[in-house]
Order: sequence, then structure tokens, then C-alpha cells
Amino acid sequence: MLETDAFYDSLLERVEEQPSNILASSPTSDDKLLERLANLLEGSVGSALAEKDWADAVSEGERRVEASIPPGYIDRDKLESELPERASGDYIVS
Repeated sequence: MLETDAFYDSLLERVEEQPSNILASSPTSDDKLLERLANLLEGSVGSALAEKDWADAVSEGERRVEASIPPGYIDRDKLESELPERASGDYIVS
């Protein structure tokens, strides 16, 4: 197991040990980090893709993986993934 995997597993265990209401102890309107992130992303995040556009984006992403065109071509191992975007996630997000 990689050191990062062990760290993630231990962190996940600690989070799961916390009372269920601890993560929602303050309203998100008071979350300064969330506010900064929202400001950074304002105008940069579009609407969800329609089903046909999603299928087209996944196909294009996979074509780019096969042709070794960034972004995302390094994710070749995800072509057979159970994820809906398979290897196209980096292409779709960019």
C-alpha cells in the first residue's frame, strides 16, 4: 500500500468516527474557503451537458486518449472503467 493510500485510509477512519452532525456545524454561508472558491469559479462553470452532448464529449475524450492528445490521454487505463466518463474526465472538466 502506498503511503498516500495509508494516510487517506486513516483520515477516512477518523472522519467516520466523528458524530454525523460535526461536518454541518456551521452554515456554508459562513465558510470563507467556500466563498473564495465560489468567487474563483464564478463565470467559469457552465451548465450540465445534455445527454447527447455528454456522449459526444466522452467519445471525443476517448478519441483523444487513443491519439495521445492532452488533456487526459494519460488516463488510458480508465477506458474500461465503470465511471460514466471513463477516460474522458480530464477532457470534460477542462
